[in-house]
Parts: sequence; C-alpha cells; structure tokens
Amino acid sequence: MVARIRAGNLAGATELLRELLTADPRAADLQHELASLMLRRGDLGAEGLDAARQAFAADEGTQHASTLLRHLIARDRCAEARELLADPRLATLAAETLAELQDPLAAACGPPPGSRQ
Repeated sequence: MVARIRAGNLAGATELLRELLTADPRAADLQHELASLMLRRGDLGAEGLDAARQAFAADEGTQHASTLLRHLIARDRCAEARELLADPRLATLAAETLAELQDPLAAACGPPPGSRQ
C-alpha cells in the first residue's frame, strides 16, 4: 500500500485498504488510513466520513480525532466538529495539540456561535 501511495496510485491504495477491511472491518488503523486517503483524493463521499467515525469510535485514545475533524470541516459540518472537540477523550490532550485541532475549525467555520471577537 505504501508503495502505491508513493507512486501516486491513491486509487489503488484505497482499493487495497477496502480489501483489507473486508477481512477486518473493525481495524481502527485501517479505517483511519482509508479516511485519510479519501481526504487526500478529494473524495468527500460518505465512505470516508464513516471510516473516520469508526476509527475514532474504536480508538481508546485520541489519535484519530484529527482525521474525523478534517472530514467534518470539509463538509461544512461545523457544529459536529465543535461537538467532537468537546468530546471528553480530548480533554487529556496537551494545550498545543488541542490548538492544532481547533485552528482549522476556526479558520473554516469562524468562531463558535455566541462567542465574542
């Protein structure tokens, strides 16, 4: 898969991930990779968002939050993205890591409703 990505064959890498997920549909890392590839390809279909949601749901930490956030922002789902940032699992993130997640949301969606500028 890495060779396909390096060669610019994102479609081939996506198909390979789909095949791997057939064998292990709950593999969070594979779901995350599929969601990330879909974003790189500019494919904003439901499959990428579903994969990002599944990866985050299966993740006991927070490593897949960024990909889910990027999918939500790409679809102008600002309220859902803000809800994601309010997820209790993200409360354990360091301030700079949380800022790295908040900055793209603010840039794409503006300040939260009711906030003062």
